Amino acid sequence: MIHRLTRPETEQAVRLNEDLVFHFSTEVDRTSVTQDSVRIVRADGVPARGRLVVEGARVRFVPAPVLAPDLADGGYSPGARYDVVIAGFPRPDGLRSVDGAPLASTYRWSFRTIDAEGRGGPCFEDRDPDRVRPLRFFPAPQGGPELRYPIQPLDAIYLRCEEPLDPASLVDGAFGLRPRQGPEVRLRVRLLENEPQAAARPRPAWVRSSAPAEAWEREPRAALVELSPVTRLSTGPWRLVFHPEVPTLDIAVLQLARGLPPLPIAIPRTLRGAPRDLGGHPLWEPALVLVGIPVAELGRDEGRGVWLEEFVDTRLRSTLAVPGADGTAAWSDSGRVEVRFPKAAGDGRQGDIELVGPQTFRDLAAIRAFVPPGSTCRLSDAPGPVVLRTQGTLRIGGRLERRSSGRSPMHFASGTLSNWIDQVLATPESVAARELDWTILVAGGDLVVEGEIDVSTPLLLVAGGRIRVSGSVVSALGAQVFRLGEGGGPGLTASIVEELELDPPTENPLRSPLRFAVLSGPLPSRGSVAEWLEAEARGSNLRSNRDRQDGEGGRWSVRYVPELARPPTAPEDLAAVDSPELLARPGSIQILIELVVEPGGRWRPPFVDSVRLAWREFAGGDR
Repeated sequence: MIHRLTRPETEQAVRLNEDLVFHFSTEVDRTSVTQDSVRIVRADGVPARGRLVVEGARVRFVPAPVLAPDLADGGYSPGARYDVVIAGFPRPDGLRSVDGAPLASTYRWSFRTIDAEGRGGPCFEDRDPDRVRPLRFFPAPQGGPELRYPIQPLDAIYLRCEEPLDPASLVDGAFGLRPRQGPEVRLRVRLLENEPQAAARPRPAWVRSSAPAEAWEREPRAALVELSPVTRLSTGPWRLVFHPEVPTLDIAVLQLARGLPPLPIAIPRTLRGAPRDLGGHPLWEPALVLVGIPVAELGRDEGRGVWLEEFVDTRLRSTLAVPGADGTAAWSDSGRVEVRFPKAAGDGRQGDIELVGPQTFRDLAAIRAFVPPGSTCRLSDAPGPVVLRTQGTLRIGGRLERRSSGRSPMHFASGTLSNWIDQVLATPESVAARELDWTILVAGGDLVVEGEIDVSTPLLLVAGGRIRVSGSVVSALGAQVFRLGEGGGPGLTASIVEELELDPPTENPLRSPLRFAVLSGPLPSRGSVAEWLEAEARGSNLRSNRDRQDGEGGRWSVRYVPELARPPTAPEDLAAVDSPELLARPGSIQILIELVVEPGGRWRPPFVDSVRLAWREFAGGDR
């Protein structure tokens, strides 16, 4: 058996939804086609995501669909080079024909994908350019004098299309809901499905819809769009609102003159919010705004408590540390729980290290570092900057000290933390010893001080996770203690650095997996739970998750913990389960969110963007 042809024939600008088709001289044995015998790998070693299909004498690779507006979550990465290796003789795991003949020799080929801006042509292949199919409510609205699409206060609205969509055309802020009286409620826009062909499919497990499951299977769909209200809706009549143009701001940096700090400026811009198909045709149907959207508490929610957490504030967040985690996952107001890892945490080249006794380093980059209880680590006494950085936890259980004769105050210029540290370390030694006699501690995870830090120099504490000080932090210069990152503690008095941005890496620098985690406070905050009914979480790749979900940059999980009576000190103290329905007895719970970031590939850490819980409350005589 020999290889005859590859489609597309060009090695440049393969589109982000374009199949690769490999033609052979005879029919291919399906069992010989595996991820090992047919490898499609990005230049940095990350495999393309998709499925292999055998069609007689052809093998087709169908890339995973693109869902994200930045076009980066599909089978191919935009603007990347890929290498194809199809194993042949003499490899025993190579491709074979149905009569057992091996592929005569290993076939190698390379191609480059089109970039996200579409330079060199359209980003997508439109396989049916002559037909345009507008968006429709899904499931179909109910008939009557006027069409109605009834929902509950926590439901989302769904639109379907019988052809795939351009994800970049779905703009947050383009859709809203308007009541008869009162302000408009913004809808978050997410593309949940984007298949090449329309087909009737079962209702996805993660949707928030009052429509029965069988209604979802009546109409074919290729694309499924979710419009989620950013707040709980009040009962009453609503209408969908569409804004074809969405104002936004781009931030640019203006350098006024040499030696002056860069000045950030906001540049207004307009985003075109009309959904488009892969050929660029607008798909918005004006009649959609005429459909009434009544919001009501339906019978199935009587006696139910419901909580939807979308991480737009920190009211439910607990500050407790999760035992065994390298760092605390960021839960702020971004709409997701995510990893906030600073580029300045370094490359981890020193591995895991225990710091005891005198140290002479100027810039130590570890995976994790630990000063054991009862021991002392003495940093270099020589004037000039000393930087200690870890990708994971930096834990001071004993004493970390530094004695230096310099007294130069620490100062900051607007910009990124990584650039600022690079400039500090690049300063000539004679100048640095006189003007930059500073101590800088950077943890990609948590910076934990259970013992003491005692230095004679200015001190900067940085954490991508959380700064946790239960011991003491002292600088001989008094007010010259600074922090960048969340946290603190009774033993820390520090000024917050507002000039520096905690910038993330562009390439993945990790040398070993890191685990970030965060706990919620107890739920429900009041009332009693007679029975937990359901729990649903959403995150990276927009998939439902009962346990964990793999993504390009790692995996995430959402689990549930009985309300804690005291802070946990070991993982077994949490007694976490995959669903609250598995708890031995009902009662308040806490949500445990874990994000594991893996080495290799692009820097695309996992995230969780919503958790929904439902429970049955005690009725008057239930107790």
